[in-house]
Amino acid sequence: MTLKRRIFIDMDGVLATWNCDKSLEEVAMPGYYRDLLPMKNVVEAIKNIVRSEEYDVYILSSVLHDIAIRDKNYWLDTHLPEIPSVNRIYVPYGKRKCDYIGRIDYGDILLDDFSKNLREWHGIGIKLLNGINGTKGTWNGYVVNGNSNALCIKNSIMGITYMHQPAAS
Repeated sequence: MTLKRRIFIDMDGVLATWNCDKSLEEVAMPGYYRDLLPMKNVVEAIKNIVRSEEYDVYILSSVLHDIAIRDKNYWLDTHLPEIPSVNRIYVPYGKRKCDYIGRIDYGDILLDDFSKNLREWHGIGIKLLNGINGTKGTWNGYVVNGNSNALCIKNSIMGITYMHQPAAS
């Protein structure tokens, strides 16, 4: 039996449009995450990756509090119900995402917009450019443009992961 590779997807600034003009107090308000607009091309690309059945797809997202978990689950149930609740991992704000996975294998993928998360990842990191990040040159690994069409985003992610196939045992 061949195990599927795992892909972990961030939400804020990757699946949902991040509003960098909001204060931390506004972001912490109940309902904030529920109302974020989807990045439609990225959401559609992830739906296509889920449908390919080549990966186990997970959400890996930071949260400020339990209300944010409820709001993010609502958002996912609305925009990406293909990812079941058991595949949604929420990390307390300020904590390292990689510490909430357990073992990270060489072929495990993280799609995130925050370079710090990608640098801490021990698998394959892919930065999603969303129009507000990627300006400081702090990430020099793989990059996918979130403004591309859904097919291009999906093919870019899958192409990167195919270049890193685990060795046959």
